[in-house]
Amino acid sequence: MLIKINRDNITNDTTNHTLTYSIDEDTRFSDIFSDLIEDGYFSNISQNNVVWTLTCDNKDIVSWNTYDNQMLPCIPLNEGVQSEAYLLNVQYLMNIKEIHFKYYSSPIDRAKYLLKKYKGDKMLMQYEGYMHEYLSYHIDKELEESWRNNK
Repeated sequence: MLIKINRDNITNDTTNHTLTYSIDEDTRFSDIFSDLIEDGYFSNISQNNVVWTLTCDNKDIVSWNTYDNQMLPCIPLNEGVQSEAYLLNVQYLMNIKEIHFKYYSSPIDRAKYLLKKYKGDKMLMQYEGYMHEYLSYHIDKELEESWRNNK
């Protein structure tokens, strides 16, 4: 099955980054990430401490912290899985046509996005499967409080 892939442009980058990618029953989102990294699909940012998040149907699926070269999959508690699933085994993904890679200029920007998305509710963040990723960014309590207070 073929899916369309696109990513955010960075700074003055006006290149079209749309391509097609073939998936099968053994494909995981992290496989797509790894293949595209190997092919040089993502811009090389100075100091390379950025985060790319693979989104599908407006849902963040897996993030890649470039500095640590770490894949951080979203694993919701309500789905009863312990690791990243194969694309075609997840019911709502069986008919996906497109995925998008969202750019965050730093791990701190991604962490801030996650905290604000869940309005500071870490229990909900845990339930939705993002707490492991959030904790990987080592955000100190003072910075976290400033985000909660919209400073």
